[in-house]
Amino acid sequence: YQRRVRVFTLLPNPFKMALIGQGDPRWIVDEREDGKNVNNWHWTEQDVTPWAKSRLEELFKSAVIVDNSSAKCKLSGTDKIAGEVSVNTRKGKVFFFFELEVKLNWKGFLKNANGEKAGTAKGTVSIPGLSEENETDFEVTVSVEGNTAEGNQLKEAVRTSVTPLLRTKIAQFLKELREDKAPKLPKADSKVLSSSTSSSGETRKTNSGTPEAAPKFSIATRTVSMNIEFRAPARQLYETLTDSGMVSAFTQSRAQISREVGSEFVLFNGNITGKILSLEPNKKIAQDWRFSSWPAAHFSKVTIELEEKGSTTTLKLVQHGVPDSDYERTEQGWRNFFWDRIKVLFGLEYKLVNTK
Repeated sequence: YQRRVRVFTLLPNPFKMALIGQGDPRWIVDEREDGKNVNNWHWTEQDVTPWAKSRLEELFKSAVIVDNSSAKCKLSGTDKIAGEVSVNTRKGKVFFFFELEVKLNWKGFLKNANGEKAGTAKGTVSIPGLSEENETDFEVTVSVEGNTAEGNQLKEAVRTSVTPLLRTKIAQFLKELREDKAPKLPKADSKVLSSSTSSSGETRKTNSGTPEAAPKFSIATRTVSMNIEFRAPARQLYETLTDSGMVSAFTQSRAQISREVGSEFVLFNGNITGKILSLEPNKKIAQDWRFSSWPAAHFSKVTIELEEKGSTTTLKLVQHGVPDSDYERTEQGWRNFFWDRIKVLFGLEYKLVNTK
């Protein structure tokens, strides 16, 4: 699914987006009248693409790929570095986004028994998709001009040696990006919420049938619950909800989300944030989840369970801890901004079985 978001952004926009000042305020980030971003609470974005391209060119310049008794090859220039790199802040935290396509030139020669040149060749080395998702496991392809025995031998020498070199250079680039380009943020004021029992005394059952008490919250809350039957395999739904490219596509905004337990996610330009609590591939997703408009430090608990039967999958969503005043808008948001968009963009037909 690498770079899928690039494909979807070329499709006609099937959704009518709200104008400034219109639409559901829970899905729109409002600005203060004085323009101040207190404690870096709102989402900000800094484009560092020019620096990134320049720095990568420096790191790759004339780097030796292989130099042994039979061949010597090195990078000979940059053919293309396309894409974007940005540094973002939200709630006093820093997020880095990058999506790049890299194409480099190489040249080299074979050596005879005396170490002299015995044949030359040149070609390209490409990284078709480099992003925060695959920064340590990106794909590398190698090509050579012409079709000669010497050229193919040098191509194989480059292929077997260039990936470790590129990973080292990319790791250095990302270290500099995260250390040198991260803004200095003031610490946000801490606020302690008093503990009290939630107004919801609900319980729910786990897969084993054992009743599980709803978590306690410090404000009056309700629980959003819905069962949805999709005409799709569980694997496809799981990937749609956890792949950053696919989430970016149906939310129509850059999304930060990964399949790593404990990682934080950011959706709708920072209007929804949270943390991945647990994952069972193709079966279950559990998250801490909040709107930016909710009381500080208040998170709901979202659990999505997938049960595949034949050609359909039932998606069971339970969201404990939704502020009572925001219940209807949250429930409607799941339908309008998740399920309906997934249906239109990916063609995953669904029907609502029940909600409460």
